[in-house]
Amino acid sequence: MKRLSKNCTIEHLKLEHYYAINALYSDVNVRAYLGGVPNESYIEASFRGMLEAPSPNTYLYISLKETDEFIGLVSIDEYHDSATRF
Repeated sequence: MKRLSKNCTIEHLKLEHYYAINALYSDVNVRAYLGGVPNESYIEASFRGMLEAPSPNTYLYISLKETDEFIGLVSIDEYHDSATRF
């Protein structure tokens, strides 16, 4: 399902988005403060994990409505509180 904003298309991540996500993970500038560019097998495994993420976790692919250019990835993850509650 695609959702449209004024300028963007927002949709759940699909297999066809792999090349754009690979380019994002392979970009030296994007990865400068994230441990550097990972190897191809890591990118493939990460992408598979995104596609198979259990609910309520989800990944959204964002593109420009006018040109269909990929502009970002949004991750919505379940909140994890590391503090133990009594």
